[in-house]
Amino acid sequence: MKPWRKRFRQWFVEEAQEEWEEGVLGDVVELVYGKGLKKEIRTGTGYPVIGSSGVVGYHSDFLVEGPGIVIGRKGTLGKVIYLWDNFFQLTQHIISNQKLNPLVYCMNTSY
Repeated sequence: MKPWRKRFRQWFVEEAQEEWEEGVLGDVVELVYGKGLKKEIRTGTGYPVIGSSGVVGYHSDFLVEGPGIVIGRKGTLGKVIYLWDNFFQLTQHIISNQKLNPLVYCMNTSY
């Protein structure tokens, strides 16, 4: 079994608590796709522009209201970036935002 599958099984199947509710991912996070923004259009100041390696520039407008979790879908597949403030997300990622409180708790908890 692949390590990530083993960990998933451990956390969410074997160690599942009786009081946990079964639900839909969309009830916990909102998945949003980024948008293209060519380098020559970026203003150089303002909100961070997030690419597959992290901050790749700055722009006067934001696309996503923070906080947000950015997950790479190509290039740095699976890389996770957490941003507290508003940002502009490029198309290489899937973003989960708005409904983050349960995820923030999990990310700040040691296992």
